Amino acid sequence: MFEEVVSGLTSAQPEMHEKMYEKMRAEFWTQLEVRRAELAEKFGEKYPEAEIDDAFVFEYGRAEKDCGKCGECKGLPCSKKFFPNLQFQVSSFGRRLYLSWYRCKYTAAKVKENKAAKVLEASKIPALYVGKTFEDYEVDAENEGAVTWAKKIVSENSGQSLFISGNVGTGKTFLAAIIAQELMKLGRSVIFQAVPKLLDNLRDSYDEKSEVKMDKLISELEKVDVLVLDDLGTEVSTEWAVERLFLILNERYQEEKQTLITSNYSLSELAERLNNPKKAQKRGVSGDRIASRIKEMCKRTVLKGADRRL
Repeated sequence: MFEEVVSGLTSAQPEMHEKMYEKMRAEFWTQLEVRRAELAEKFGEKYPEAEIDDAFVFEYGRAEKDCGKCGECKGLPCSKKFFPNLQFQVSSFGRRLYLSWYRCKYTAAKVKENKAAKVLEASKIPALYVGKTFEDYEVDAENEGAVTWAKKIVSENSGQSLFISGNVGTGKTFLAAIIAQELMKLGRSVIFQAVPKLLDNLRDSYDEKSEVKMDKLISELEKVDVLVLDDLGTEVSTEWAVERLFLILNERYQEEKQTLITSNYSLSELAERLNNPKKAQKRGVSGDRIASRIKEMCKRTVLKGADRRL
């Protein structure tokens, strides 16, 4: 190892006297042994059986020097040369000591923040409601029951599905977005979809040029932990649309997946609105069957009152 350190020096100065070379060699090994003894004393109490080899001495020295800057750090970007964004600790494997590395607190926080941002982006929660909590939701006599149910679903984290109905502007989407984000904080994956937009995306996936195919889209909607279907019933009721909605809801019903649904219509009104021509009913797909699935899988609550946007 010493030869590697001084090889450049000896080749660049071939006239160096042999005695100078031997002196440097002796000083090098003396310093190495001193450093080995220091580290043995430093870690001997915790690792009494450990053997301090040359590799650990050099690795620890380099890490200690570079990470010595961490005590003065006030955040990112990291100023370290060799081990940016990292800190280390000494660990053992048998009688051998080694360095294990981990993210510093600032880097770990940034990684967590970036991950949360990606999860939020993937959830497709409307920007208007991002970051909103129950504290932002105005509670009164006309929505108190719905809010109570929403908080119960979050606090119990039981996977209970919920159907929220009510007139336009009563806060259905707002409440569903809050529930979804609270469940995300508990580690649940979420997809938030306005049903008309969802059906448009599924139609677009038929296109050969589409990067995402229908099977993949439907699979994502069926498997995500929490699916929010916003404004069910406002889409154009066609045989194709009802079939797609039934496939998604039926799969989530059978797999007991948590689903939050908002609609301007009661279940009976929704069934009537989604009922298709006889051709669809003969195939066993109708608004009645969708309403039946929702009734079985969801607790139901109603938001009353006038349009709060006005």
